[in-house]
Amino acid sequence: MLLLIALLLWLLWKFVPRASVRFCLLAVCAGILAAAGLLNWYQRLQISSFAGEICETLDALMSGRQPEDYHPYEDSLTSRVQGKLLQYYDIMNEGKLQSQKDKETIQGLVSDISHQVKTPVANLRLYAGILKNPALPAEKRNEFLGTMNGQIDKLDFLLQSLIKMSRLETGTFALHITEAPLKDTIAAAMSTVWARAEEKGIALLADCDSGITVQHDPKWTAEALGNILDNAVKYTPGGGSVAITVRPWQFYTRIDITDTGTGIPEEHYNDIFQRFYRGQEAAALDGIDLAIKKGKFTAIIGASGSGKTTLLNMLGGLDTPDEGEVIVDGVSLAGLKEKELAVFRRGKVGFVYQNFNLIPTLTVKENMLFPLSLAGSTPDPVFFQEILSLLHLEDRQNAYPNQLSGGGQQRVAIARALIAKPSVILADEPTGNLDSKSSQNVLGLLKLSVETWKQTLVIITHNLEIAQMADRVIRIEDGRIRA
Repeated sequence: MLLLIALLLWLLWKFVPRASVRFCLLAVCAGILAAAGLLNWYQRLQISSFAGEICETLDALMSGRQPEDYHPYEDSLTSRVQGKLLQYYDIMNEGKLQSQKDKETIQGLVSDISHQVKTPVANLRLYAGILKNPALPAEKRNEFLGTMNGQIDKLDFLLQSLIKMSRLETGTFALHITEAPLKDTIAAAMSTVWARAEEKGIALLADCDSGITVQHDPKWTAEALGNILDNAVKYTPGGGSVAITVRPWQFYTRIDITDTGTGIPEEHYNDIFQRFYRGQEAAALDGIDLAIKKGKFTAIIGASGSGKTTLLNMLGGLDTPDEGEVIVDGVSLAGLKEKELAVFRRGKVGFVYQNFNLIPTLTVKENMLFPLSLAGSTPDPVFFQEILSLLHLEDRQNAYPNQLSGGGQQRVAIARALIAKPSVILADEPTGNLDSKSSQNVLGLLKLSVETWKQTLVIITHNLEIAQMADRVIRIEDGRIRA
């Protein structure tokens, strides 16, 4: 810049002889330079202001707020750019919300399928137990084997669907619609519940013309009908009936399922579309009169929703019966206040859960001693070492739960249940998340603890092999004790 000014002055003095002209030209050049400087400063100011407003807009959008200085009807560059940014934000936000919605839908569908898997598994266990009877006629045995094959196919279908759901990016099922006889689909649905219906003396009736064919997905339609029939059989008293009636109408085919059960009040009709809805009128337990022998191993079996967990929670003081009384080790739970119940649970009852319920930030030793720390007590050193030795945890005291196998974590959960020397151990599906070898080890340890310290053990299980290890087996169905 200085060189240019020097060159300009030299040219003026060299080629313009008159001083007045030189000074006029010099003044004009100075004015031009001043105007250029002012224009440059003004443009920088405008750019800085524009950048500041855009940054404020971006900050507001990133924090989920609407920009404060946005004037949508102002015809300025800032407003136009802000408008485009807001449009982009709305599009991205809609995509985010849709993605979240799709994720929640997939999670719901996966949860549904996981829940539906329990029915064929329970049926397979039921049939496996029946087939162990050597006096079973060959004809019946073949019928049960055929039904078991159907349940295995259903289980495979559900598991394959679960795998597919994990790969889906949208929350939709792939339906394979074909023109197929509806009678075959209904027969497939009824085959899943006929054994339980026969056991309860419930008549299954179907009124469907063999010539009726409709466009549908046979597997998913059978699954949906099977779920309804399963609930119908579950909540229909023994000696009742469940009927399916099919009527072709002008634009669609209507399927009616009726039963002689308690039914659902009209005001709750829409609630049945909620996942796992259960009518409020149905009592979880009804007319239970039960005495569990001290120092023995008792197994409680039954289908999902039969009331097993509710019974276990009542024995542990976690749930309160609407009527009647629960007495544990000579203590009536009905007269205890909440704080007294907490003290009772810490001192009298040890809980073992299917999902371990260990605290991930605590070591094995800290998890074991956690109930005692809540009560402000210290462990008996000799007894503590006995538990460690019995459960093979001597070398794992400083390990964290995520460093242990499933069987190892369940051993820690058992140790935590034993540490306070409870009179009763309540276990809800303690082997549900373990392989067969770990399951046998855990059950062996629980039985050994009962025999060693003369404790009462009550286990909920679907596994008939585990139930056969017990001193007594209690079967619950529809909230009532059946055996």
